[in-house]
Amino acid sequence: MTIPNDTIPTKECTGPCGRILPATSEFFVAHKHGKYGLQAQCRECQKAYKNAYNKSHPESNRRRANRYYHEHKDKVLAYRAENAEKIHINRIAYYAAHSERERAYQRKYYYDHIEEVRIRDAAYRMRHREKYRAYAKQYSITHSQEKRAYDLQHKEERRAYWSTPKGRVTSITFQQRRRARKHNLPNLFTSNDWQTALDYFDNRCAVCGRPAGFWHTLAADHWIPLSDPRPDNPGTVPWNIVPLCHSKFDGEGGCNNSKSNHDALEWLTKRVGGRKAKKIIHRICNYFNSVHR
Repeated sequence: MTIPNDTIPTKECTGPCGRILPATSEFFVAHKHGKYGLQAQCRECQKAYKNAYNKSHPESNRRRANRYYHEHKDKVLAYRAENAEKIHINRIAYYAAHSERERAYQRKYYYDHIEEVRIRDAAYRMRHREKYRAYAKQYSITHSQEKRAYDLQHKEERRAYWSTPKGRVTSITFQQRRRARKHNLPNLFTSNDWQTALDYFDNRCAVCGRPAGFWHTLAADHWIPLSDPRPDNPGTVPWNIVPLCHSKFDGEGGCNNSKSNHDALEWLTKRVGGRKAKKIIHRICNYFNSVHR
């Protein structure tokens, strides 16, 4: 700290510290209307005030930052590109100093926006699927013993979970997303999306209205089959999945068994006739429109 002397004018800070400091930019921020062209409060008092304000007004601070970003997007992105290494180091240091708070915030954000996060993560994995596959393959090779031991240790727990209603729903959505990945198509279908479809159609087949029972279950059917070669095939997404009845035993009689990978409109017209097919198609399209995002 520079000691005031006769050659440098001094200035009393009007903030909480009340110190008498050299009137230089080292201790005060410039202000064209202030005494000596400097702010009334010293840098430390201003910093303490801003930190306290930001903590007590988080929403206002976020809105201001968001508005500034959109108004100066090119400038912000250019700065980030030029100072990428510095920003990365600062983020690591900040996270290390506030790890508990950051973990708590991330957990809260995840559970408050769980569907949004899952859709975003699924889209990211879709864009970087080759990277994820390579990592999963390498991890499986390097941790094969640990994975085998874990599977044996939790074998009964996993079997019990897959037999629960939640486990069965999870299994359905997992299998459908896996099929889409094999065809290199979008796979954004979640357990909540399947529950939404069941609720919309009152836990019945979207075509014939049959509920799940002893002879039939409800299958997640791709309205546009994954094998359809059209370039705009939507894949495994909520606006391409409907519940159709599926025969458990003989493989016949269920709408899902009958439809298979046929064109939906042609199959439906042949199955129920043109007039009834139009009504069913209209109801299903209304559902797709309601969940499309």
